[in-house]
Amino acid sequence: MNRIFTIVLLAFTIKANAQNNLALLYSSAGMEYGKASAVDGSNNYINGSLFQNTINVNPQGTTYLTAPGVATQMAITKYNPQGQLVWANHMGGTTTSEAPHGIGNDANNNIYVTGYFGSTTLTGSQNADFNPVGGGTISTQGNEDIFVAKYDSNGVYQWAFGLGNIGQETQERAWDIATDNLGNSYVVGGFHGTMNFNPLGTAMNYSLPDATSGLFIAKYNTNGICQWVVILDVKGNSVFTETYATCDIDGLGNLYVAGNFRGANVNFNPLGTSITLSSTGQNDIFITKYNVANGNLIWAKRIGSTAQDLVSPGALRCDNNGNPYFTGRLSGTNTVNFDPNGGTTNVSNSALYLASYDENGNLRFAIGMNSGTGDGGHRVEFDNSNNVYIAGWMNGTATFGTITRTANSTTADVFLAKYTNNLTTCA
Repeated sequence: MNRIFTIVLLAFTIKANAQNNLALLYSSAGMEYGKASAVDGSNNYINGSLFQNTINVNPQGTTYLTAPGVATQMAITKYNPQGQLVWANHMGGTTTSEAPHGIGNDANNNIYVTGYFGSTTLTGSQNADFNPVGGGTISTQGNEDIFVAKYDSNGVYQWAFGLGNIGQETQERAWDIATDNLGNSYVVGGFHGTMNFNPLGTAMNYSLPDATSGLFIAKYNTNGICQWVVILDVKGNSVFTETYATCDIDGLGNLYVAGNFRGANVNFNPLGTSITLSSTGQNDIFITKYNVANGNLIWAKRIGSTAQDLVSPGALRCDNNGNPYFTGRLSGTNTVNFDPNGGTTNVSNSALYLASYDENGNLRFAIGMNSGTGDGGHRVEFDNSNNVYIAGWMNGTATFGTITRTANSTTADVFLAKYTNNLTTCA
């Protein structure tokens, strides 16, 4: 029997009252993975996972969800601050996989979910129903496409749409979603070819110039109508790893996006006056700030060495003062200068890192954990005291402040570390 631990507050969604630390355990006879989570304005926990067969999502009782046949379906569950199940839904197709990668909430506690759906083993268009009671079917262009779906605070379906490479059998990914208090959602991901970014309104087709994968940033209003799209031709060899991206909205409504890119003179402001960055290695890291009204770039910064330096999907979050933090994975043996403005703040000989910038793109802090190649950060969150929590994986030894930990597994262990806001102390 496989079991999944969804550490709703501390490991992946340390977002609400720090006294409400909560860990949920549920199990099934099949397979399940926790993929995304969020905390709404009432401190309820929203969890997204994918599963096969039958799963009990009620840690204090029995509430079973069952996926049909060989399907891997998506489960969305809501728990109150005490960890009691409020409702549970599952949705998807009968032969496809549906995986949530990001969840957001607006001021009315509506839920916005993004991820991918489809199958790499089937050809042609495939269907999945994102309405738990039926009537919300969308179709892929082929292979695996992106979905964006909205549900109200009771889990009732509002709308859903898919984004795919028109007429082509490729894999597309949405990696993260951020929402503002007006119900606008901002989706970031990787894609190939040509996609219509406005399936619920007048078509808005955008294309990449060649066969490499690129990144997109798209804004949707509360009805799922696209407002603007930013296309970043980052020259990825695939939508995996090389076109990871992550985003968050600060308390003033500013949009921060971080991700990975390669190549010379990549334009990060296609909706305004061109502003370009060039990578120095296999993949470099970018962090950007955009105007949410029109998609114009405010600033863009590059971080990287001559090797592969990555941000993890979903791994950028703003603290309570609006400062963006992000984590990911470095090559582990190179030295990376995290100061993009002419100073020197190096992280050396560490795959695992954590960095923070201010609202103007100035480096605040950057630290490494002296970890080995292959280790990486997966999520960053904050409590009400603005302490920083980082979760990720490690397969050797890592040092968090003055605390050194060694993985028990020969493959990889999950870690959770808490730092003060200035990253000087690990508690």
